[in-house]
Amino acid sequence: MKVSKILVNPKYMYNEGFDNFLKNLPVLFDTMGRTIYDGRNTIKIFAPPESHFNVDIAIKKYKVPNPIQRVHYTLSGNTKCLRAYINGMTLKVFGFSTPESIAMVETKKNGFFHTGYYVSMVADNEKNLNDLITENGQINTQLADQFAEMLAKLHTNGLVFNDLNLTNVLCTKRYDGSTLFTLIDTNRMKYYGKEVLPWKYCLADFKSFTGSFEVYNHVVNKYCEIRNINKNKELDKLIAIKALHNIHYRRKKRFLHGLKNFVLH
Repeated sequence: MKVSKILVNPKYMYNEGFDNFLKNLPVLFDTMGRTIYDGRNTIKIFAPPESHFNVDIAIKKYKVPNPIQRVHYTLSGNTKCLRAYINGMTLKVFGFSTPESIAMVETKKNGFFHTGYYVSMVADNEKNLNDLITENGQINTQLADQFAEMLAKLHTNGLVFNDLNLTNVLCTKRYDGSTLFTLIDTNRMKYYGKEVLPWKYCLADFKSFTGSFEVYNHVVNKYCEIRNINKNKELDKLIAIKALHNIHYRRKKRFLHGLKNFVLH
């Protein structure tokens, strides 16, 4: 396995130590850093001086794709780490909060794409969209309204995130009472340009940001109000999309739980 491609944010190109760090990242990632997530992908925090920055940086190693995906990524070049790197920059251009993209590294094995690494600044937000529900089970209407505003802003700028789940939207309360939403795990996001975004594309972002139908209805109503969308016309469609997503999610969970029990016993 060898490094086949490196892209570095122009802000950080003239750092010789960091350049060498990236060239040796496949080896260094396995032997250095502090693991904060180890599931389908692995995320590590690298602190100074090993990071060659004066602050902590985050590095995400994507899992090795299956053989068909490896061929696809080799031919198309449209890898997850590249998309995350570009999308992080795109969000910044449009004024959204996301950890700054620093670099991305791709590796090949036997001539085919093997895996990728995405390097970014660290997101230090302490909360996520779980706070849409208060401790006593009520809707946090202020947070829900502000989330709807953020979602409307995404779509009016031609952006569809495609993975707005509870953990991919981090929240920080500002002193003026507003909320800073920080978007992470950006590799599925798509930018369609500044023309009016077709409604069917927007629907992808109404599936997984909450498991509560009460919160969902509140956000949908506020979103439609902000964008002057006829909610009476679209509400049934949005509710159906959410219901189908929830059914699929529960089936997947039951299947994985059953498979786990089968393997363990």
